[in-house]
Amino acid sequence: MDLEQLKRNWEKFGRVDPLWAVLTDPERRGGRWDLDEFLATGESEVQAVFDELATLDVSVDRGRALDFGCGVGRLTQALADRFDRCDGVDIADSMIAEAERINRRGDRVSYHVNFQPDLTLFEAETFDFVLSFIALQHMEPRYASRYIAEFIRVLRPGGITIFQLPTGRPRAPITPLADGAWRATITRDGDPPEAVVASQPARVRARVRNDSPHTWAIDSHVLLGARWRDSRGRLLVDDPGRVDLHVQMGPLAEEVVDIVVRAPDLPGEYQLELDLIQEQAGWFRDHGSEGARLATRVVPASVGGAAERPESSWPPSSGSGAPSADAARSAAAARSAAAARSAAAARSAGAAEVDADTPRPVMEMYGIPPEQLRDALVAAGGEVLAQFNDERGGPQVEGFRYVVRRVAARTPPLPRPSLGYLDASLTEIPNRPDMFPPVTTRRPGIAGRLELSVRRKLGRALRPFTWVQAQHNRTVVEALHHIRDALAEQDAELRRLDQELARRGHGPREDVDADGRA
Repeated sequence: MDLEQLKRNWEKFGRVDPLWAVLTDPERRGGRWDLDEFLATGESEVQAVFDELATLDVSVDRGRALDFGCGVGRLTQALADRFDRCDGVDIADSMIAEAERINRRGDRVSYHVNFQPDLTLFEAETFDFVLSFIALQHMEPRYASRYIAEFIRVLRPGGITIFQLPTGRPRAPITPLADGAWRATITRDGDPPEAVVASQPARVRARVRNDSPHTWAIDSHVLLGARWRDSRGRLLVDDPGRVDLHVQMGPLAEEVVDIVVRAPDLPGEYQLELDLIQEQAGWFRDHGSEGARLATRVVPASVGGAAERPESSWPPSSGSGAPSADAARSAAAARSAAAARSAAAARSAGAAEVDADTPRPVMEMYGIPPEQLRDALVAAGGEVLAQFNDERGGPQVEGFRYVVRRVAARTPPLPRPSLGYLDASLTEIPNRPDMFPPVTTRRPGIAGRLELSVRRKLGRALRPFTWVQAQHNRTVVEALHHIRDALAEQDAELRRLDQELARRGHGPREDVDADGRA
């Protein structure tokens, strides 16, 4: 997905449900985020960042900060309380418009729309601090790598950037539950609605009980999931929504859980199957547990004014649209983790919907391996101070949070061709005895035979000239191979020297290009 497509998608998210697009908590879909609660999640995350810096004994000048991929300013507002000035930058005009509307920090905050693949709207050495969460993961690595290098460029020497990014690799496998632990009873909690609206999200409240003799630990990744079946029980839609239980459940323990599922697109009579699932392991039903099937009628959006309701609830929620007390029991750190898991589930499905009447925008997920990222950071003039596990990209995907300091007091040199570039160029040079292509013709019959005869005679007449050119080409290619071997030996020696410097406590050499080579 190029930047133009990325911008179109996030413009749609920003117009329809911008707060949910930033934190895709299923309980907050359809405009259900309370603004104060939403901004409070940003305050808690930013405070956690500075607590983390304190444990690393890293100090940050409190002059000017940048929030990259700011969305509606969730983190920007919190940063403005800790810096003299704060800038937020995003690709979507709709997001920036909403950020300016809800800005509570006045002139201390400035928002910018940036559609360029860099941050040239800012001068070099402008910021003391750059923060980016759940933004880089939505763009292709070629763009994310460029922006990360730009983080270093716009930082003042000694400045700090913290950003989060998946690696693109699956997380370590989850240990499956014991054989006797796949037993549960699921019942609806409250009366079902008369109907749910086609293509719209509906909130269902269920009571879950652990019927096994084993305890489900929090890190077991047991979730409540759903499936839509037709009136005969045939599977139609697999996994239209899921939610983490968030608690440890011992034998016979019960929990009331709210799950948001998207209704089928076509009206009719359906069965909503609720079942538990352990991520990376399977559904409880496949291990003998019964689950629950709820008869559900799906109506068109025009019936009974349903088009005005962004979400059906089961049971009906209070007038404020707030979740139940049971559902809000872990509304701090647990809610942030739930939002990350829900976003990952939406991305793995290939699309995240915000409005049934408009083309569906998508949240694509990308990653960069940490070893590749660290080399690029060093080449750009950065020093990786710490690398922490991070689940903002979802529990099934390995991800890290990086703390990086700019150590280079000068602008890094422009990239120069590397050995990899030279290797690729050499492989593209053909190896043939002369410069003439094979003698062929498309003409049939006598005309074709005549053309072949003329082509062969011309080839024999010109062969001395083409042979000389071919010899010259082979000599050049051979010389390039010798140069490549010499550069490879030099590169190996420089890497050995880098390792020796690192062992003695010195920093890496500064005269390196974007590939980490001299």
